[in-house]
Amino acid sequence: MWHDRIDQSRPATVLEFIRSAEHDSSSSHFKILEGGTDLDTSGDFRLFEWMLCRMSTDGQAELLFDDLAYHNCFFPSAHAAAKWSTQPKTVLENLSLADPVTINVLNENTTMITLQLFKSSDFALNPGDTFRLLPRYVDFNLPKILRNFLEIEVSSPSDAKSVFMKLLENPTEIGRNLDGDIPVFEKEGKRLHSLYHELSSRLGNLDAKQLVFQSSQRRAMESILKRRATIIWGPPGSGKTHTLALSMVHLLEILYRTTTDKVVVWMTAVTNAAIDIFLSKFRFLCDRVRSIPHLSAEWLDALTIRRIDGRNNHSFPQSRLSLAAGTVWQLWKYHDLQSHTPTVLIIDEAGQMNVGTAALVMRWLDDNERLIGILKLLAAN
Repeated sequence: MWHDRIDQSRPATVLEFIRSAEHDSSSSHFKILEGGTDLDTSGDFRLFEWMLCRMSTDGQAELLFDDLAYHNCFFPSAHAAAKWSTQPKTVLENLSLADPVTINVLNENTTMITLQLFKSSDFALNPGDTFRLLPRYVDFNLPKILRNFLEIEVSSPSDAKSVFMKLLENPTEIGRNLDGDIPVFEKEGKRLHSLYHELSSRLGNLDAKQLVFQSSQRRAMESILKRRATIIWGPPGSGKTHTLALSMVHLLEILYRTTTDKVVVWMTAVTNAAIDIFLSKFRFLCDRVRSIPHLSAEWLDALTIRRIDGRNNHSFPQSRLSLAAGTVWQLWKYHDLQSHTPTVLIIDEAGQMNVGTAALVMRWLDDNERLIGILKLLAAN
């Protein structure tokens, strides 16, 4: 994410800490070692649009800092301080937010700068320590994306390229049929649809009515059952997210009954709101299954659902079925910690996600795993 108020071509300013201000515990004095003599100090309203990063960490603090979580967040409010405490320890110890207050040229060799800081109690300032002063809202995730591309290329033999690499090389090939027992999947899919339709139309069960596909939704489900890649598209309000949630309810039961494989579904989107809406609809539909009298729902007992949010990175239970939902970065970090790899990947709002970001979660899919993208069409004028 690039912030249009800051010149991104500006090199980092290198500072040496001298001492804290005598009458202001939040301000500190630094000597400018490199660059920075033209920083703007005229602002009366402190927006903390700069980061002070300890040099000795070799860039790790700013790479781990979840800067976008504080976009439009006012410092030093209590809300901001509470959120700040959730950052990784490396960030708390080696990074603070800063605002330039004054710049004083003492002589031709010495220029001093005073910074007002927002920092944790773990952030220690020792005379002689050196820091980089960097603008916020810069896409420090770019090195992660580049590393991911490199790892995909190095770790994928020429005869076993990942789904992502194949998608780049030949987009039409990725849409072909899966290698699984499609007739068995389709037969079980038809049985489920007929069961819920019968319960709804003949017996008047309102819970079952929520589980019946409309014609266009059923076509989407048929594609998901037999194809590696499925795109569900439609204008705003056309029920794409409901279709997706209902398809996952059917798919998980179908795979539970027709295979012995462990099934892992990842769901991601550009916004947290889209992720939470999907989870809400999915849980609602799962509850409808459980509410139908005398209906076997043992597959639900084998299902674990988890919202990945950076604060619950403990081990995922070894369930037959599992669904993890989170942003690309949350799932990417979660995989790094747990090696929890998807067999089905859903990307909502896929048209809003750039290729490099999508690659971070697509890289683990192999030839026989499913990719589902949800696209929103703009209404015609």
